[in-house]
Amino acid sequence: MKLPPTAIKTLRLLAALALAAGGVWLLRFAARDLLRPMPPPPAGAPEGLISVPATKELDLTTVVPRTLWTTFGGLAPERTEETLPMPVEQARAEVAARLAAKGWRALSGELPLNQAHLLTLAGGEVYATPDQAFAHVTVTAGPSGGSRVRTFLLRTEGAEPIDPAAPPDADGLSLLVQSAARLRPERQLPRWMAAPCLGSALTTQLIQRRGGTAFYLTALVPGTPAETLTRVGEAAAAAGWVREHSPIDALRPAGAPAPAAVATFVYRNVACNVRAVAGPRAGETTLVYRFTDDEVYVRPPRKEKP
Repeated sequence: MKLPPTAIKTLRLLAALALAAGGVWLLRFAARDLLRPMPPPPAGAPEGLISVPATKELDLTTVVPRTLWTTFGGLAPERTEETLPMPVEQARAEVAARLAAKGWRALSGELPLNQAHLLTLAGGEVYATPDQAFAHVTVTAGPSGGSRVRTFLLRTEGAEPIDPAAPPDADGLSLLVQSAARLRPERQLPRWMAAPCLGSALTTQLIQRRGGTAFYLTALVPGTPAETLTRVGEAAAAAGWVREHSPIDALRPAGAPAPAAVATFVYRNVACNVRAVAGPRAGETTLVYRFTDDEVYVRPPRKEKP
C-alpha cells in the first residue's frame, strides 16, 4: 500500500536523511578528512609562512556538543552499527527480511525519481517504521569477509509540521530550511564558533580523524556569494577571528575550479574554511563551513644567537 500524501510530504523534509546519512552532500568535501590533515609548508618556505602546529588549546570533539555531531534540519538521528558474519549480498537479504518482519517498509519505490536517484547515490535503502520514524540502512563489506550494517534512524517528533493543504510535491528544501530555522541547532555552539555561521544550520557533521577533528555546517542564506562572504567576514572579525590573506580552499572537490567566494579564518588553533556558492534557488547562497582543530600552523620562536 502506498504512503498517504501527508507521509510523502513529511518524507520530503526527511530527504536530507538520504543525503546526509549517506554523506552525499558533505562527503563531497569531507572524504579527505578521513585521511591525515593538511601537511605543513615545505622546508625553505618564505619567512612569514606557518611552520609548526599551533598548541591545541581547543578540541572540537569537546567544543561541539555531541547533539550536533550529525543533524539534518535540526534533528539528530540515532546511529547504530553491527557486523554480520556473511557476504554483503547475503547480509542485505538477511537485513531486508529482518526489517520486514519488524514492520519496516522500504520506500525506494514510493519516492519521486529525483529523490530515488539521490538515494541511489547515498547507497542503501530508506524505510518507514511503524512508529512513524524514517531510517536509512546501508550494508557494506566489513572485516574478515563479513558485512557492516549501519542504521540512521530519524524520529519525526519535532520535525516541521506539514500543512495537509499543501500540494504533495511541496518543496522539501523549504521544509528543511523551516525546520532548521525553528530549531536553530547552531545556537548550541559556543559564541565564537557560532558567530561566523549565518542563517540556520541545515546540516552538521563532525568527523574524527588521526590527529584532529573536522566539523562541517551548511546553511542557505539570501544574497550573492560575494555579499554573503563579506557578511561572514564581518561577523567572524567581531568574534575575534583573524582572516588569512591566502585562503585555503579545503572545500573544493578534486578537479573543480576554485570558486571566487572562499575564505579562511583562524581563532587560536581552530581554522574555519568557508565556501559560498550560488544556492539551489534564485537569490540565495549556499554556505559550507569547515572547522578544523589541527590545521593552524605558527612560526616557532626565534632562537637568540649566543
